[in-house]
Amino acid sequence: MAHSPLLDTRQASMFAMSDFFVSQTGGFDNQLGHAPEEHAVIIDALEERDAHRARHAAESHIANVAVMVAASYSGGRVPVAKAIANVPA
Repeated sequence: MAHSPLLDTRQASMFAMSDFFVSQTGGFDNQLGHAPEEHAVIIDALEERDAHRARHAAESHIANVAVMVAASYSGGRVPVAKAIANVPA
């Protein structure tokens, strides 16, 4: 990733922790419906070199996962927001 061993190591660590929290707080089924669509928007923006849209889509995706994890920890099921709808096409 970006030809940076440090960045690669840190990103791999973040992915591992994200997977851990998601699997411990309700599993991937709660997020799977939205994740592929959100990932596609991020990838499209990166391919188009649209940094603003890529950043917004990535931040929205991370926020959606955080909402799901936080809701699980709080004992309630808060619907995962579809922040992706706010990403400019």
